[in-house]
Amino acid sequence: MRPWETALSGLDLSGFSVRETSIPPYDGQTVARCRRMCEDNLCGKYGTNWACPPGFDEHMDTLAEGFSSALLVSRTFPCDPHDEGKVQEFNTLMKTTVRGILSRLRDAEIGCRGFSDGGCDICPECTYPEPCRHPDLVLPSVSIVGIDMESYLASVGETFEFRDDAVTFYGVILIA
Repeated sequence: MRPWETALSGLDLSGFSVRETSIPPYDGQTVARCRRMCEDNLCGKYGTNWACPPGFDEHMDTLAEGFSSALLVSRTFPCDPHDEGKVQEFNTLMKTTVRGILSRLRDAEIGCRGFSDGGCDICPECTYPEPCRHPDLVLPSVSIVGIDMESYLASVGETFEFRDDAVTFYGVILIA
């Protein structure tokens, strides 16, 4: 068993897929495209929290330094993708799971850094622009750090798809 597998043993990951992959490559075009979408503020989180721009402005080209591989965490949730309440509920569940994995890895003294879909939702009201209360729990967006999920998933043998009856959420955890 690899050290990360040992660290995660006993953690309830029912319904989640966790597998080791290569580190996602940095894609500057993804950063630029996502940055423009963030600045359009369609989700209302731009400039409001530490996981979104401009509060978070690091990219995979430097974030990956010191890490040897990544864990790809995923789960498909059956639901109507237009049901915003359900989609948010499932996104929160994914983030909670990624944070649980990070906690176990850190307890086992495995260096790690996590990313997920969307902005931070840990605190009811973010301290931004004042210092973050929980910097170890912030999960920046996979896209804003420069991960083109469609290309990354294809490189590890998975298909990125939009469905009418389900949503799939992803987390990426860099491990040392």
